[in-house]
Amino acid sequence: MNFFLVENGVPHILHEVQFFGTPSFFFIFFFSLIFPLHGARKEVIQGIALEADNPLEYDQEKETITATGNALLTGDGIHLSAERMIWYRKTATVRADGSVVLGVVGYRLLAKSLTLDLQSGDFNAEDVKTGLYPWIIEAEQLFASDSNYTIENAIFTHENHQRFSPGLYIDKAIYEINSTRLRAKDIGLTIDGKTFGKLPKLTRKISTPEPRFDLLGGEENPLGLYAGVRFDILNTNRLSSKLETISYFDRGVFLGPQFSYFAPEEEESDYHKWNAILGGIKDEGEIVKDSRNLHINQERGYMNIFGISRFQDQWTVALELNTFSDSEVYRDYNRNGFEQNQWYNNAIEVVYEGEDLTISVATKWQANEFQSQAESIPNILVTYGPKSIWNKWTHEIMQLEYADRNVRNSFGQKEQAYSKLDFGYKSASSFRFRKGLTYIPSISFRWQTFDVEGADSHTRSFWETGNEVNFTLHADYPWESAAWKTKELRHVMTFSAGHNHVHSLKGSTMANSALIEPYLENSNLGPVELLDYMDSDNLAPYEVIRIGWEHELLNRGNGSYDLWADLQLYQDVWVDSSSTLLPNPYFYAQARLHPARWLELDAQTKTNSDTGELYRSAYGLKLLDGLQSEISFYYLAYDQGNDSLQTQFVHLLGESKSIAGAVRYDPQIEMFSYWSGELRIRKPTGWEWSVYLSQRRGTDRENKLSWGLGVNLFSF
Repeated sequence: MNFFLVENGVPHILHEVQFFGTPSFFFIFFFSLIFPLHGARKEVIQGIALEADNPLEYDQEKETITATGNALLTGDGIHLSAERMIWYRKTATVRADGSVVLGVVGYRLLAKSLTLDLQSGDFNAEDVKTGLYPWIIEAEQLFASDSNYTIENAIFTHENHQRFSPGLYIDKAIYEINSTRLRAKDIGLTIDGKTFGKLPKLTRKISTPEPRFDLLGGEENPLGLYAGVRFDILNTNRLSSKLETISYFDRGVFLGPQFSYFAPEEEESDYHKWNAILGGIKDEGEIVKDSRNLHINQERGYMNIFGISRFQDQWTVALELNTFSDSEVYRDYNRNGFEQNQWYNNAIEVVYEGEDLTISVATKWQANEFQSQAESIPNILVTYGPKSIWNKWTHEIMQLEYADRNVRNSFGQKEQAYSKLDFGYKSASSFRFRKGLTYIPSISFRWQTFDVEGADSHTRSFWETGNEVNFTLHADYPWESAAWKTKELRHVMTFSAGHNHVHSLKGSTMANSALIEPYLENSNLGPVELLDYMDSDNLAPYEVIRIGWEHELLNRGNGSYDLWADLQLYQDVWVDSSSTLLPNPYFYAQARLHPARWLELDAQTKTNSDTGELYRSAYGLKLLDGLQSEISFYYLAYDQGNDSLQTQFVHLLGESKSIAGAVRYDPQIEMFSYWSGELRIRKPTGWEWSVYLSQRRGTDRENKLSWGLGVNLFSF
């Protein structure tokens, strides 16, 4: 017999017992035909017991046993109780009526009446109350079979349901046991016993999060007053989609669908993660001109597609596509996305990764005329190694790149173009000595040729000598602390010193040709090896001596070492100041401190050692009490100015309320350029109310107060 019940939202075959078909059963059955029951209150047949407060009634003609008065049917894995119960022995079924309880191992179903097939485990129940975690289900009919449950005229409410909490009315739903998928039709919202609206059908997995339904309203500059909704359309383990519909009173109706696909299968090597964000409006408001001082049309929209797929641990396909109707639409209608990224790439890349060979084929193109773009159509990079080719003492790396590059201005016009062929070779050895000492000598070679459109071709070559010495020490310190969850600390220290010298062999300097892919100064620790500049067109001789001092503090708590803190210090003690590529020595420092969940400290700085001029500094501090509060501070500083001090906080006000806020201060202009505050209330269960205020200052489009109201339905 297969018997199904629900455990944490997933039906299970709880037990399988063969009750019929044995010689002993037929013997008992025959014996009972001859000797009818007289006054017995309990009957036991092959592990199934039927008992009641009143004497059992046996009908020889119908071959039934009737139990009344707290009737109880029990067996291996079965518990069925009711006011009255009839056991039909011919069909191996049981009919239960009145205060029916069907349960196994603490899980139960309540019903007015129920018919159970003891052989198959199928049952049919009326006026049912049961659960499908985290939902409580009240239904007119419930049919259970080997493959699915069928529910009719049902009300779904959350386990923490309160008055005015939202629920769902479903005319008919089928729950597929094997796939945990729920298919429903004619769905309505229920609040306080009343049903609103109708959704034709819905399909989703029970294991996925509850769908969100947000009501929005407020005022946002420069768009004005608005009201709208944001809700989930589809939400499965792999695929999800949502739709945002907002009516701007002075602009029109904005539609913003979003799609996501995520498939990290544990048993498979393939990986897929894709997202699509779209938005569109017929803008009837007063529209400023675009970044080129040209008129913006009423039909405005944007599309962002970005994703990556990996197949069989060898092939990777990546895409980033950002297309906009005008230069201001993303800033106007996707403010959060605009603030996170204001420069948009459009590229696709296919990569093959073998044991020693890697091939990348990529293309980068201008998708928006108003945005100047350096295009590569195509860009092919082949890398071989690192691999020992000539002998076991050395390992080699070879790289070959071909690219057709051009630059288009903000009107889509091509300004310069060239094709490039670039070959790089590096040979290195590693010699390990006693007591943590390592010496790594290397030699590298680069050859480049440029076929410049409308100008002469250029060919040049470089070679590099490199020497690096590393010295590593470590020590263990016993320290048992329950508060810090540690048994032992390990300190690892590494000292390094390297010398890299790049010489020009022959060729032109390309002084008369504009560069499309120049080397941009790295805000972090920049490279010093010749092959690390594969994407740079402005190679030039350089020489640098760099020393480094690194520290790591590791905590061994449960057998593994977790990073508590690290410190990295690097200093260019000497550079060739005549170099056009690396003319300045830098000091770089980075520190991280994460000894506990409640404390995170990060610091980073890079300065010009000769002038003391700050290139970039960043400091961050996050504190959590683990219960109610979280606060963070960030400070950013650049050599061009634009320093900023930011703070963010979240604080819980009891179980159902919270406040959050953010402030940004710009020291150069002595102004609070941004602030925001938000209050959230989760009451009653299933509702989340929010109100927020924000203001930006110093901008040409958002220099006013914005406010908003939000209501999330089904916020469990």
